[in-house]
Amino acid sequence: MKIPVQAQVIKKLYDNSFDDLRIKYGLTMNEIMFLLYLDKNKANNTASEIVENLVTTKSHISKSIDSLAKGNIIIRIQDELDKKIIRLYISDTANDLLDDLRTREEIINRTITKGIPKDDLETFNRVLEQMKKNVYDLINKF
Repeated sequence: MKIPVQAQVIKKLYDNSFDDLRIKYGLTMNEIMFLLYLDKNKANNTASEIVENLVTTKSHISKSIDSLAKGNIIIRIQDELDKKIIRLYISDTANDLLDDLRTREEIINRTITKGIPKDDLETFNRVLEQMKKNVYDLINKF
């Protein structure tokens, strides 16, 4: 089974597709993934939710939050109902950056799925979700 190797190759090529934008905006790939996540998940916007959903470490997210906040790319707002919760939002000053990231992601997604029927993509996504669940189950066994 070649899935892990193929997945790593696709991930590496995906990451490399953002190289010019990383340089242009002085971002890391972790910060780009963080911003793309926040853009699509406006309700699940706490650090712990991001760690869980991006399957990353607290230290990576913490570094990204600090760096992006210093650059006025994201803002931290205390939750109105639970003062212990800090919600993260992309600031309006990052609109050009966000537009560039969205456009690039759209081009990448369109390119890597070119020629694949919609039904096959839906099946592929279901298979990936099941594989992800299976890996979580495996991790929880150890």
